[in-house]
Amino acid sequence: MNSFRDWAEFYKVLGDPTRLRLLALLAQEPHCVCELVGFLGLSQPTISHHLSRLRYAGLIREERRGQWIFYSVVTNRVSFWTELVTALPGVANEPQARPTDTAIACQVGNIAVEDARSDP
Repeated sequence: MNSFRDWAEFYKVLGDPTRLRLLALLAQEPHCVCELVGFLGLSQPTISHHLSRLRYAGLIREERRGQWIFYSVVTNRVSFWTELVTALPGVANEPQARPTDTAIACQVGNIAVEDARSDP
């Protein structure tokens, strides 16, 4: 980061609890938007907005796998970034509104998200 503006944007992005929860989930493993909707119980546009802010700040990256885009944490953003991500609390104990039809929401045609994860 080369300017105070970059640092300010970095901390502004981290100042939102939803974005921190997304980072905690993405630090465990890459996820697609439909999985994140299920984990957080938020709408797809809301999740996409937060992912956009995280991506703009350079904190996450996206990778296309078939028809899905998976998001993961960029671990070399700044020198203390890895320590910060590992210090995030786990999201496993938080109340989750995980709908039972999350897998259906992730399907396109006859291919499920789990199948897309096996792509090289």
